[in-house]
Amino acid sequence: MSLKLYELGGTSCFSLLQEHLPPRRITYVLTFSLKQSRQSPISVHTFQNHIESILCQTDHKSVSIILLATHMDAAVHTKNNKTPNETATQKIVALLDQLEQQISAFIQVVQPDPNLRPTITGRFAVDNVNRSVLALGCQKVNTFPDLLVWLQEYAFRKIRQDDAFPQGLVPATVHALERHLSYLQKSGRVSLSTADYRHLAREVSQTYNASNNNLHKHTQLLYSSGAVVHRFRQISLRKQIFIDVKWLYEFLSVFSLCSYVAVAPSRRKLSSAEEAETGVTSNRVVLLSCPDLLKSFSAVQPLFQPDFVNQKDRLGLLTKGVLTLPVLTTLVAHFTKGKGTSCQFPDLPTILDLLESFDYIIRGSKLLFSVDSQIARKDQPVMKWETFLLVPHTFTVSPPPPVVLHFSKFLSGPFYRFHFNMVPLHFFAKLMSRLSHNPLAPAEGESENVIEKVYVGPMVVKSTPMEGPLLPVGGSRKTMAANTLMDANAAQLPSGHFSLWSSAVWVVGRGGNRAFLRMLKHALFVSFHQGQSTDPNTDLFFETILSNVRSLIMESPGASCEESLLCCRYYDSLLRLPQQGLFSGGEEDHVEDITTVGESDSMFYRTVDDNINTLEKIRAREKTALHTARSRRDSSEVGEGKEEEGDIIPLLRTRNASSPPVKATVLFDALCATTMNTVGRGAQDTIEAVVDRLNSCYQKESDADATGEVLDDLLDAFALLDANKRVTFKGTVV
Repeated sequence: MSLKLYELGGTSCFSLLQEHLPPRRITYVLTFSLKQSRQSPISVHTFQNHIESILCQTDHKSVSIILLATHMDAAVHTKNNKTPNETATQKIVALLDQLEQQISAFIQVVQPDPNLRPTITGRFAVDNVNRSVLALGCQKVNTFPDLLVWLQEYAFRKIRQDDAFPQGLVPATVHALERHLSYLQKSGRVSLSTADYRHLAREVSQTYNASNNNLHKHTQLLYSSGAVVHRFRQISLRKQIFIDVKWLYEFLSVFSLCSYVAVAPSRRKLSSAEEAETGVTSNRVVLLSCPDLLKSFSAVQPLFQPDFVNQKDRLGLLTKGVLTLPVLTTLVAHFTKGKGTSCQFPDLPTILDLLESFDYIIRGSKLLFSVDSQIARKDQPVMKWETFLLVPHTFTVSPPPPVVLHFSKFLSGPFYRFHFNMVPLHFFAKLMSRLSHNPLAPAEGESENVIEKVYVGPMVVKSTPMEGPLLPVGGSRKTMAANTLMDANAAQLPSGHFSLWSSAVWVVGRGGNRAFLRMLKHALFVSFHQGQSTDPNTDLFFETILSNVRSLIMESPGASCEESLLCCRYYDSLLRLPQQGLFSGGEEDHVEDITTVGESDSMFYRTVDDNINTLEKIRAREKTALHTARSRRDSSEVGEGKEEEGDIIPLLRTRNASSPPVKATVLFDALCATTMNTVGRGAQDTIEAVVDRLNSCYQKESDADATGEVLDDLLDAFALLDANKRVTFKGTVV
C-alpha cells in the first residue's frame, strides 16, 4: 500500500494544480489552525471556496473529506500548565462537530445529486508539540503514527467497497500496464497520444482488444492512484495521457509562481507610483518576482533560478499578467532539457501548446489591442512574432462601470445568461483562454477560424528590441528564431500603463460578428452582435461561442448550470424596439441593462429549450412574433392596455436608418452619472468621433465589418474611462 500525498494548501496561487487531481477515489484533508481560530472563528465559510472546487470536480460518491485541526497544543495547554485543559478539549470537540454539520448541510444544499456528494469520514485535532492526536469516533488513534495507520486502513476499506477492485485486489492487467508505462516514463517520455496508449495496452493484454470501455476504466484507476493523468473530459486534452506525473506537477508548480500571493506589508512594500502602475495593493505581489519569498518553497528551488528569470523580465511585465517568451524560456529550461539523448522532453513550442491546451494562456498574436490615437486601426502594427503571453488567472482588475453597464446596450443580441450553482475553479480565466485558441475550430486547411481576436482590456504595443527565441505567428510550430537581437520592428511588446480584466472579454469574429462575455458572481452573461444574417460565419460564430462555454461547463461534472435567453414579455414591445432611443434624449430613451432585467416589466430570461437553441430558430421565432405583433396592432379586438403576455419572443435589437441616432451629449451625461466623475476633454472627443461613425454606419447601412470595427473602438474608448479605478455604484463594487 502506498499513499499519494498532494500538498495544495497555504498559497492560493498553486490552486491550478487542484484541477488535475482525479475526480474520484480521493480524500481531501481540510486543515485549519486552532491558534488562528482565536482571532477568526472557523466555520463553513472558511472552506467554502475549497468545498465548491471539490464539488465541481467530483464525479462519484467515493470522494471523501477529512477535517484536521492543528496546533491543539496552543488551545488546550495553559502557559504554566502542560496538563490538557478539559474544557478546551470539549470546545475543540464541539467545534469539529459543528463544522462537520455545517459542511454536510452546505454540500446537501449546493449539490442536489446524492451520488456526487463527498462524505466526511474523519475528524481529528493534532498537538504539534507532543504529536498527540484527538480523534472523534476513532479510539485507536492517539498519536501521529496512529493517524497514518488509520489512513492506510481507511484506504483498504475503500478499496474493498469499490467494484473496480474484485475481492479488494488491483487487477493484474492494471499492474502490468503500469509497469510498461513506468519503463516509458524512465526513458524520458512525458506523455502518450491515446492512439499510442491503446496500442501499448493491447500489447500488454488481449483483453483490451475487446473493449475500449474496459481500458478507460483501468486508465481511471491509474489516474486515481497517481500513475497517470488523463483529463478525458477536456476537449484539448482527452487525446493525451501524461505518464510522467512528477514532471507535470513540477512544471505546473513553477508556472503557478507567475500568480499573485498575499504577503505581509512589511515583507514587500510598493511605492504609490508602483501601485498605480501595477494596479495591485502593496500586500499582493507576484511570487516569481520576489526571490526572498521563494526561499521558503524548497521544492521548487532546484527547478529554476529566480534571479535569472527576473533579469529577463527587464520591462517588469510579470506584475501585470504578461509573460514574455524569454522569461518563459528561462522559467521552463529545466523541463525542456532531458538527461541523455533518449529523453523526449517537450521543446518550447510544445510547452506553449501544452499551456494553451490547459487553457492557461492567451497568445499575444490573438489579442485585439487599443487604438493608438495617432494611427488608424487598419494601420496598427501587425505582430509577426509570438513575443509574449497573457496569464488570465492572474488578472485582477474589474472592467470599468461604463463597460459593465452601458456597452451591451449597443449590441444587437441575442443575449444569454448561464447561472451556476457553483462556479468551477478559474472558470472565466479558462474561458478567456479557450476562446482565444478555440479548440473547436476545424483543422488547419479545412476552413478558417471564425474567432479572430479577443480584447481583455486596454493595451498598447510598441516595437521593442528583444532577444529570442521567438516563434513566428501563423508559421510552423517547430520553427523558431535564433537567440539573436530581433529587429526593432519585429518584436511587439505591451507598453505603458494597461489593465487586464478578470471578468469580461470581447470576442472579435469574422464578418462583423462579436460577443461580449461578462462574469457576475454566479452568472455568465453572453451578449452577441450579429453581422450579416446571410453570412454563414454568423451562425458558426454563434455556435462556436456557446459550444466553448458549454464544453467548459461539462468538464466540471459536479457543477450544474441553467442556460436562459433574454426575451420580450409582450408582443407590442417588439414593435417599439427599432424606434427605441439609445442615448438619443427622447421620451423612450431607456434600454435595460441585461444584468438587471429580472426586475423588468418588459423583459425576462427564459430557459433555453429545443425551440430556441440555434440562431436560425431564434430569428424564426422573432419573425413570427413580429408578424403576430403587427396583426394584433391592426386588430380591433386588442385595445390599449389589454395586451397579453407573449409566448417566447427572443430579444433582438434591430437598428437601421430609421432608428434615432445616438447623441454624444446624452451619452456623456450617462457616463458621468455612472462613474460619478467627469469625462475628460480628450475622452469626450474620442467617444464623440466614434459615436459619429456608429451613427453613420446605421444611417448608410454600412457593411457588418465596418460596424464591428466601430464597436471595437467604442469599447476601447469606454475601457479607458477610469480603467484602473474601482468605483462604487449603487452599493456594489464593480
